[in-house]
Amino acid sequence: MRSLPALLLLAVAAVWASSLGAGFVFDDWADVVENAAAQAATFLDRLPTTLRPLLKASYALQDWLHGPWAPGFHAGNVLLHVATTAVVLLLLRRLCGQALADQRHTPSPVMPGLDPGIQQTAQVCETRSEHWIAGSSPAMT
Repeated sequence: MRSLPALLLLAVAAVWASSLGAGFVFDDWADVVENAAAQAATFLDRLPTTLRPLLKASYALQDWLHGPWAPGFHAGNVLLHVATTAVVLLLLRRLCGQALADQRHTPSPVMPGLDPGIQQTAQVCETRSEHWIAGSSPAMT
């Protein structure tokens, strides 16, 4: 069970690794290559009027590291996907560990074999993802 996080991180890297050989596609030219807010030399000048500044900062950092080289941008994005997965795993481990420590281990009436803290966490995560996918806020339900 300890190797599950490592396997998940490897799976994420493997899924996205196929993008390493690809060039820029669709809106990449306008959003990454030709956008002054995504270029290292002009990022700070454009920052006050930039939409999604954290995204543009990551583009500007990659532009500074390797210029407008598509495989470099794809490699940076693969690393971001792996890092994001690692953070989510750490948060879930901490959240589930805290739920196990805080809850009395009484059987759940809905799913008898499942710890109540884990069940509540799963329900919250499921609800949040449904709202995100549907584009609605919890107040709309």
